[in-house]
Amino acid sequence: MKRRFRTDLAEDIKFHIITLLALVFFIAAIYYATSIKMERKYLEAVEMIKSKNWDAAEQCLDRVANYKDVEVLKRYVWARIEMEYKGENDLTGDYYDTVLAYLQEIPESYQGEFKREITNFKSEIMHKYKQTCGSEGQRFNGIKNTPIKVVSIDGRCVYIEKDVLAPIFSSEYMGY
Repeated sequence: MKRRFRTDLAEDIKFHIITLLALVFFIAAIYYATSIKMERKYLEAVEMIKSKNWDAAEQCLDRVANYKDVEVLKRYVWARIEMEYKGENDLTGDYYDTVLAYLQEIPESYQGEFKREITNFKSEIMHKYKQTCGSEGQRFNGIKNTPIKVVSIDGRCVYIEKDVLAPIFSSEYMGY
């Protein structure tokens, strides 16, 4: 009887080891296949970005969440899409705020393949933003009796009604 117990125990252990090895192999195969798929989709998105096909790049990046530098590339693509779909007449300081918000979410420490393109684009947008802020400020401030004043606060172009602005900075509220 003791001999049979040991044989059953040995067979059980052998069965569990084989099952465990099969399970590990199965999980490794799924992980490997998934990694290959993710890499293909990522490379497809990179090619779309290189060819400036922003809509297709966005779709590809959506299918590859949390992989490599996808989150950075998404923000770059979103900013590019914003720029692509606005006409010159729609480009206001507030509009550039949206584009800059996407670009500001990209860390300065980013060292990926598109670092130079992102840095150049960010500089271009900042330049256009400053031009827009300046020209709008001159346009609104140059017209007499306009209720709008353009003020730069923390590097942002802000439109303020003069009636609201005057009481805040008057001497009676400042305690002079």
